[in-house]
Amino acid sequence: MNTQNNSVVDYARKEHNYQPNLITESRQEFSDIEKKLVSLVINQLRKDVAINWNGNNLEFLIPVADLTEKKHDRIRAAVESIMTKKIIQDFGTTGKKIGKEEVYFEAFIPFPRVKYYKSGKNTFVRLTMLSDVVPLFIELGKQYTRYSLEIILSLKSVYSQRFYEIIMMFVGRNQRSFTYTIEKLKFMFDCPETYTFKEIKRWALAPAQKELEEKAGVIFTYEPSKKEGKKILELTFTVKSKTELALEAVASEANEFNQGTPLEKRDYLVRLLNNYKFTRAQQDEIIADPEKWATFMQIDSEIFNGLRNVENATAYIAKSLGFDKSSKKK
Repeated sequence: MNTQNNSVVDYARKEHNYQPNLITESRQEFSDIEKKLVSLVINQLRKDVAINWNGNNLEFLIPVADLTEKKHDRIRAAVESIMTKKIIQDFGTTGKKIGKEEVYFEAFIPFPRVKYYKSGKNTFVRLTMLSDVVPLFIELGKQYTRYSLEIILSLKSVYSQRFYEIIMMFVGRNQRSFTYTIEKLKFMFDCPETYTFKEIKRWALAPAQKELEEKAGVIFTYEPSKKEGKKILELTFTVKSKTELALEAVASEANEFNQGTPLEKRDYLVRLLNNYKFTRAQQDEIIADPEKWATFMQIDSEIFNGLRNVENATAYIAKSLGFDKSSKKK
């Protein structure tokens, strides 16, 4: 490889990554640390780099401190192995129209040359991307995946990292529901061919569900959408944020309350009010005034479901109902 024709990309960390969808839905052989290195590289392939690219190989200097990994041995192992890891795109027997070509299969090694070194007080990884691979990463067009670099770096499971990218690809299209065959999931997650649905569920989907909820606030569920006898062939995924689930819970509680009889509504209101430190007069006023109990119900439900974070719930609701003003007038 002729290093004289390499262009060094200035490291400037951005909040979001813009990754071609072809990369998002590809098979990637990377470990969790290798995936973080790839994400930091993609973070540097911003618009100005794409516009000014002169056809040379690109070199990326990634600060090890940004990897959120402290163990030297794990970082070194990832740096050594990443130069053998492939990204694979398989479009099956029908192929995919890309430009003027009908592409059936393509595989490439993004970083055939690596270097792990220290300069001054800081440690870096130098990754070289060959010129014929660069267009696959910078020719975004309109089909790209936008995702948070901070979130991808916080994820420890490579399955969580990959599924986060896939979810964000569909969210970018305003799709909260999408379908994949089991074979396609095994391909994208780089699972062994022998994996059954139960193994994919245990080793890939379950860890991704848990970690994405904890660190990204993203919740996804799935259910079989196609079977052959008892064998599951396809899954349909539904994605929701914690806020969306909380809003649904608030709406559900309001709907359930509105369907009750007047006596049931009063009893339910009294039970809720007993959780607060309102005076008896304030409780009676809330129960007697439909506008006040509607406001109370709404705020109580939002606090309970995590949409509002308040220190003193009674004082907060009292102020929202105007009780503080009436007290001052008296």
